Amino acid sequence: MNLTVGGVTATISVPNAQTVVSNAAGTQLLAFSNGAQTVNSNYVTVISPLLLNTGNPVTVTVPGFDSPVFGIFSPDGSVAYILNCGVQCGRHAGQRADLEFRHHTADCWRGWFR
Repeated sequence: MNLTVGGVTATISVPNAQTVVSNAAGTQLLAFSNGAQTVNSNYVTVISPLLLNTGNPVTVTVPGFDSPVFGIFSPDGSVAYILNCGVQCGRHAGQRADLEFRHHTADCWRGWFR
């Protein structure tokens, strides 16, 4: 979306996405699919809008979660705290997983969990 002039500048497909969370700068987005309802319920999709029209991948799917439903970015955007749904979604106990951003291009993003 272009909030300055209004309108859609690109469409990025994330199957069954129901929640999108942005960092403070709007340069990193996390898309969450519909929890236990989808095949990809153990993934978070990382979107890097700055890579649009550069020839680089704009999205990366990061596995290793347990029904992730929401995320909160640290103030500097270097870590996203991912909240897993847990037993409410028919999964294991709810928990938090940390997703650290060590690079600024979508094809280099990796998650480390504590």
